[in-house]
Amino acid sequence: CRELLPPTVRIVGGSSAALVDASGRVLASHGGAAEIGAEFRDAAADGAGPTRQVVPLGDGRGALVVWTSSFTPFFGREEIDLLRVMGAVVTLALERSERLEDERAQRVALERAQQQADQAREVAIQANQTKNKFLSRMSHELRTPLNAILGFGQLLQTSTLAADDRDGVAHIVKAGQHLLALINDVLDLSRIEADALTLSLEPVHTAELIDDAVTLIKPLADSRSIRLVVSAGECDTYVTADRQRCRQVLLNLLSNAVKYNHDGGEVQIGCRQISERELRIWVRDSGPGIDLVRQERLFEPFERLGAENSSVEGTGLGLALTKQLVERMRGIIGVESAPGLGSTFWIDLPIAQQPADLDEQTVARSETSSPNDERTLLLVEDNLTNLRVVEAMLRRRPGISVLPAMQGSLAVDMACEHQPDVIILDLHLPDMSGHDVLRRLQADPRTRDIPVVIASADATPGRVRELQEDGAFAYLTKPLHFQQFLDVVASALAHRDGARERGSGDAEPDVAPDPTVV
Repeated sequence: CRELLPPTVRIVGGSSAALVDASGRVLASHGGAAEIGAEFRDAAADGAGPTRQVVPLGDGRGALVVWTSSFTPFFGREEIDLLRVMGAVVTLALERSERLEDERAQRVALERAQQQADQAREVAIQANQTKNKFLSRMSHELRTPLNAILGFGQLLQTSTLAADDRDGVAHIVKAGQHLLALINDVLDLSRIEADALTLSLEPVHTAELIDDAVTLIKPLADSRSIRLVVSAGECDTYVTADRQRCRQVLLNLLSNAVKYNHDGGEVQIGCRQISERELRIWVRDSGPGIDLVRQERLFEPFERLGAENSSVEGTGLGLALTKQLVERMRGIIGVESAPGLGSTFWIDLPIAQQPADLDEQTVARSETSSPNDERTLLLVEDNLTNLRVVEAMLRRRPGISVLPAMQGSLAVDMACEHQPDVIILDLHLPDMSGHDVLRRLQADPRTRDIPVVIASADATPGRVRELQEDGAFAYLTKPLHFQQFLDVVASALAHRDGARERGSGDAEPDVAPDPTVV
């Protein structure tokens, strides 16, 4: 706008001009007008001096002021009209300048916001990576000592013991399993909150899931004379779910139905199709029931609704984790209950089409190989206690000699030299990671055909998937379950035999073990 003042003065034959803001402060001047920053006065000093014409710019923007000269002692109508036109031009220029300034400020603000968003995203990514590493490390550190406790405990249960000793061992195993369940629930809940829990959704046969869950919960029900009733009429249906996590959900619901029931009570489980797209699986107990006020807090973490003062063991995480898992599987969970009438928990899952080709293969049991066949197993484990646990477990299956290796590089050399039938590999080794050991074994033609079973306390789904993709035969999570461990070893030996018979290590496994045993 400063550049408009000289031509304005020339057009009307004035002497000077100024732009002033709404408060009277001079913003720009030309000729003999007051300097920038000075205060504009409406009247000439002492009534003398040249006259002036004030043209308001509107919208509180101030005014254009032009003074007369000795050649033009006053402004006529024509000069005033010209000044008004110039005032309109100044107004347009000011509006454009304001818009440009606003756009520049917005652009700066957007750039600053984008920078802040990028920084926040980077911080969030780093925090998530740190949390995942922490979860992985905590999973390993917490499960490793439990492997020794539960491993030797399970072995002692298979030994001949006095009644008192047998009872003491049972308490050790029970306490260890309770602690393991707590660790699993805390880690799973943390993974869900960090969006780090990976689910594999697939068509799952509902009746098979229920049968598995009922079989696992039956010993607990029998110990309290609680009758399990399965209403399988509408359960011959496939639902979209993660097989392992859905089994975990049913186990949680059945476990609660048994634990919070009375001795000699009853637990029912069944299915009902509630629409063309959804199947409801329900678990009903004959327990004391839950009032409406407490039902609102049922699915909150660490909420036990007063049961912490009873003899019933629990952490208050089971239902919170169950709700999160069901919702991650695109399902809904709910409860119907009243004091004195028991409780019915239900989950609604999407109905799926039956798979076109069903896998009819069965997992080989530990008797697959003849006990008289001498087999060699390379055990790669740096923790001496865990090494002894596995050795003790394998002694219960005759015909396997164990080669221990407590370093990764030594394990690779021993695998090349001794050509073992199967390798049990821990991931945390002193000289190199178990993942690197697996890669070296897979890259070497001499060891590529040897089944490698990962046995690690790191149970993060991403790690399991990554190792399976890199060639691991199976993945066992510590603490090891005695029979499951022997089953997987038997499956690996059967696979090794089949590969030898075909003369090709690229053939598919003769058996299809569950790649993740928890």
